Amino acid sequence: MAFQLYEKAAKNRNDDALCKLGLLYETGEGINKNEKKAFQLIKELAEKDHVNAMFILGDYYKKGIGTKKDKHRAFQLYKEAAEYGNNDALYELSLLYESGEGVNKNEEMAFKLIKKLAEEDYIKAFSKLEWYYYKGIGTEINTKKAIELRDIDVMMKSNETQHKISLLVRDLKGIDVEEERAFKLLFALAVKEYQDAQFILEYYHKKGIKNSINVLKALELYNKILYHVSLMQIYLQYSLLIHNY
Repeated sequence: MAFQLYEKAAKNRNDDALCKLGLLYETGEGINKNEKKAFQLIKELAEKDHVNAMFILGDYYKKGIGTKKDKHRAFQLYKEAAEYGNNDALYELSLLYESGEGVNKNEEMAFKLIKKLAEEDYIKAFSKLEWYYYKGIGTEINTKKAIELRDIDVMMKSNETQHKISLLVRDLKGIDVEEERAFKLLFALAVKEYQDAQFILEYYHKKGIKNSINVLKALELYNKILYHVSLMQIYLQYSLLIHNY
């Protein structure tokens, strides 16, 4: 259904719809998977200065989707998209500077770009910047700063998860989905250790939603994983402090 809608909109020269259409060809959702077709559509859009298409095309060249891998071309496209303000492209650009793929290795530039993204609250940048300070990549080692960034990273991801919870609850109410079915799905996801599902599972339990599933077992799993995450955070902080001395 989604494919037909995007296809119709694309025929009416809707570039955003054409971009979505390309992604559907890439993943094979609603249509037979065709990476070459995806590459062709995205490439045409990128040549028309469609910023998101530039970023996606960079990914295609980086990963070899619908074309041969070309890290240098990927770098060029990420750079162009980043100049238009695409922070996803800027993040990928920093990774190439760090690794030296497609461009001369430049850890100082990688650090500069990641720091800029963190200052703009780009979530993925915090853990990366934390690592740069911890290992001294592109900057001097600063374990205190690394620990501060770890705390910010945890907080930002928690806030993002809470936002997803609110969206999920809104959607459930909007389409009148049975809460028991939703809870069962979230339990299945939690068993596979998806972090967002665990947060949502706890939310449902606190709301008092009951069903035939062993809720205590679900929460036991949630707390077990949360416990191990806490241990990892404590170990990281301890190791950073020891390293500092």
